[in-house]
Amino acid sequence: MLQSVKRRHFLLLEVLIAFALVVLCVFPLIAPHSAMLRNQTSFIRKVELDHLVNLLFGHLVEQLYANKIPWQDLENETIFPITEELLKEAGFTAELPFEGTYTFVEKQRKPKKEDNKFNEYVLYIFELKFAFHPKGEKPTQDEQIYAYPFFLARNLTGMSPLPKE
Repeated sequence: MLQSVKRRHFLLLEVLIAFALVVLCVFPLIAPHSAMLRNQTSFIRKVELDHLVNLLFGHLVEQLYANKIPWQDLENETIFPITEELLKEAGFTAELPFEGTYTFVEKQRKPKKEDNKFNEYVLYIFELKFAFHPKGEKPTQDEQIYAYPFFLARNLTGMSPLPKE
């Protein structure tokens, strides 16, 4: 015969509350891992940028010593953008999430410009400055700046080597 079935009207509500509690407990377990992943990604981007800057420095100094960079660009402290072609020439093949520029800045010179006497050689200390900011953003004060000093001897009379002492 027919038996009366006792219904539990709040069963669905209890299951939904239990599911919500489980979901709320999962977020604190996942949050530290997602924060670590973001920090690791940002650190990897910075390491790749450091590697790129070292490659670019070597490539640009090599071009400079081969006289492929005009002297007027060094004297005028011209700012050059870092292009895809330059990255390929330097040997960097990964995708770069940054936009950047570089410039040569004269730090020291012997003899000084004020000296009127003619010298066969002029000795310089230049600084090669790289500035990077994330792609799509405008350059700000928070740019990542890399500065590399290097020595340069300019022969004003011809292509003879430096005198030996």
